[in-house]
Amino acid sequence: MKVIKEFLKPNWGKIIIFLIIFLCGCSIVNKPDPRIADLPIIRGFPFGFYGWGGLTYPPQGISYIVLMLDIIIWYIFACLIYSIIAEIKRPIIKPK
Repeated sequence: MKVIKEFLKPNWGKIIIFLIIFLCGCSIVNKPDPRIADLPIIRGFPFGFYGWGGLTYPPQGISYIVLMLDIIIWYIFACLIYSIIAEIKRPIIKPK
């Protein structure tokens, strides 16, 4: 349990990595089928949390549950990247 707490404990490095990844994920726009002009456009990755557009579809707005899932996934991914970077940067000490 202590390992998981330490892995998820926020610090500046993890937060900066998270913000970079999350903002890049938010900028991805997904249109389900480009041949059909009437489908709504969904923004967000890996889950589309903000939908808009479509002539016959009502305004969709933001899905806060999906947004929270997106934030959780990207934070765990940022923690994983940070731990890999920290492991690479740690000097290897050989016993004598």
